[in-house]
Amino acid sequence: MDDKELEKQHRTELGFGDGYAWALELAHDDELTRLSQINLGDIGDGEEAAFAVLRTAVDPDNECSSEEICAACFGDAHRRSNEYTRAFIRAAQEYWLTL
Repeated sequence: MDDKELEKQHRTELGFGDGYAWALELAHDDELTRLSQINLGDIGDGEEAAFAVLRTAVDPDNECSSEEICAACFGDAHRRSNEYTRAFIRAAQEYWLTL
């Protein structure tokens, strides 16, 4: 693997761990229900694609800023990469399916 692939793998692993922890500790059932209905294969490859899907699931009424969504999900106001966010969503889905 080259450095770019290793970095992508690292972002994916980090996103999965953080997403699972968020689902376990902070997420609300309605958020997890909406996330569980997402087909990750339908999310585009654009840098904002996964975040747009996460945002809709967490804030369906579009009442929060992007920074507020990031803070609620990621712990700070900064957006993450598409790989990280996809893995974050996948982890939350897997957690929800185990209940």
